[in-house]
Amino acid sequence: MFTENARKALELGATSGGGKLVTFGGTRAGLNIAKRLIREFPDANLLSPYLTRSWHEPSEQLRSSDLVFTMCGYGTLLELAVLKKRAILFYPRNDFEQEGNAALFTSRSGYRAYPMDSFPKDIVSVAKKVMDEDPDPPSFVDATNDLAADIISRVDA
Repeated sequence: MFTENARKALELGATSGGGKLVTFGGTRAGLNIAKRLIREFPDANLLSPYLTRSWHEPSEQLRSSDLVFTMCGYGTLLELAVLKKRAILFYPRNDFEQEGNAALFTSRSGYRAYPMDSFPKDIVSVAKKVMDEDPDPPSFVDATNDLAADIISRVDA
């Protein structure tokens, strides 16, 4: 996630400016993407549990971010949608769940989605464009209570 001076960090290809980049939660699947992002944004402060062991208060970091780089897990995308955060999303090819989740964001303002093996050639330009857009996330309906009631009714039947 880029925080604080994210726009300054992206101006004219510059990657300094005090922004923070946090990526890929607690999974090693995004480690290669994280390493590429380090090369593309060398002056950004990359926070990742597998790279720095400094993953403190991820919810607060998400709330304070301007741009998030992440994979397409349902929970993360739900948080992005609720908080209306801009994001560049990566998903593994042939992972039906993550591909489907990415498809919900693909054509929406403030989001881009890429297969993990198709890293954008100019991620800095992509990030600049996303930063200039107002995020328009899809609507999500929390059906947890309905699902739980349905399960209980079937068990009780």
